[in-house]
Order: sequence, then C-alpha cells, then structure tokens
Amino acid sequence: MTDPALSAQLAALWDVFRQGFDQINVAAGLFIAGVAALLMSRFSRLPVMAAIALFATLALNALVPYVQDHAAIRLPPIMDPRFWWPFAAALFAGYLVVIGIFYGIKRAILRTVQ
Repeated sequence: MTDPALSAQLAALWDVFRQGFDQINVAAGLFIAGVAALLMSRFSRLPVMAAIALFATLALNALVPYVQDHAAIRLPPIMDPRFWWPFAAALFAGYLVVIGIFYGIKRAILRTVQ
C-alpha cells in the first residue's frame, strides 16, 4: 500500500505539471516550445531550455500591451514570491513537459530519416 502523505505530495506535484501545461497551451507558448526543442542538442539541456522559454514567455507577456495598444510595458511582479511559485513554477513545469515531448518527436523523426 502507498503512504497517504506521499500520495498527497505526488498529487500536488502532478497538479503543478497540469497547471503549467494548461498555461502554455496557446500558439505563442507552443511556438516557443517548438523553437526550444529544435535548438536543443541533448536531452540534458531540457531544464535550461525550459528556463529560457519561461523568460521568453514572461518577456512576451510584458510586451503584449505595447504591441496591441501602444500602452505602457507591463513588467511582471518579479519581487513577489506569489508570482514565482504558482505562476512561474507551473509555467516552467509545463515547458519541461512540452519541450520534452517536442524533443522526443524531433529525435524520433531524425532517427527514421537517417
């Protein structure tokens, strides 16, 4: 039998992955993840590429008001811990999953071509 405390912690971890995947399920996020997967040379670079994709998404989110309405650039509240844990951590986890899947597809296609 499994430990209920361990099951609760694993459920919380899976919720973070699900929230992150839901947050990047837009065209810009998928494009960023696709470019990151194409630029990845080894699977060990996945956390680095996910971090770069996270900061690219944060930069794009800051620039959206300016591009759409020529409004002021809205910077994220990077000094607020509530920004980093629920939002940015979930986004990072989502990028880990999506870039990993895209990289796996890339590797499978390259193996069949060679």
